[in-house]
Amino acid sequence: MSVKSVGFAIGNLRARENSLLKAGDLNRFSAAKSTDELAKMLIDIGIGATDTADVPRLLSEETEKLWEYVTENAPDMSAFEPFLYENDFHNYNAVLKGIVRGREYGGLLILPATVEISDIERAVKEKRFDLLPEFMRYSAEEAYSVFTKTGDSQLADCIIDAGLMTAQIDKAKKIGNRVILKLITVTVFYNNMKAAL
Repeated sequence: MSVKSVGFAIGNLRARENSLLKAGDLNRFSAAKSTDELAKMLIDIGIGATDTADVPRLLSEETEKLWEYVTENAPDMSAFEPFLYENDFHNYNAVLKGIVRGREYGGLLILPATVEISDIERAVKEKRFDLLPEFMRYSAEEAYSVFTKTGDSQLADCIIDAGLMTAQIDKAKKIGNRVILKLITVTVFYNNMKAAL
């Protein structure tokens, strides 16, 4: 990572600070009387790429734009991988339950992710967990086994969540960035507390 690329990324981000949401925006959003009104507020401040009253679509479009910005300007994309693992494991959970129960799951998937949806689908349909990256193979196979044999979706969720937290910590350690490791460690701690409660 060069100083120039880090400096560019910081300067670029500072230039965009005025376009970020403010506390007042969030307060206005929470006071919206309908989803149509919320959609209009979002469009008025430039969120989304289309003129639609579909709030999830607007937010999805904005997420895509944000991710595009990050990938173009971040000096080191590997720092984001432990955070994206959350989307990978969520997507696995959605695909697993959708395929096993014969239900539509496309609207539940979250992008960006590090694992292709088609790979997750093949892994579940063909019971070929070797198609998945190593960081999610064990928990994916265990969750599949528990869910298909017992139908216990909560236990499958716990297995997937445990796999996610292990993968995040392992990846953060490999990156070697103290800030990323601390963020992931705190996130995992709070997720563990939430699960325990």
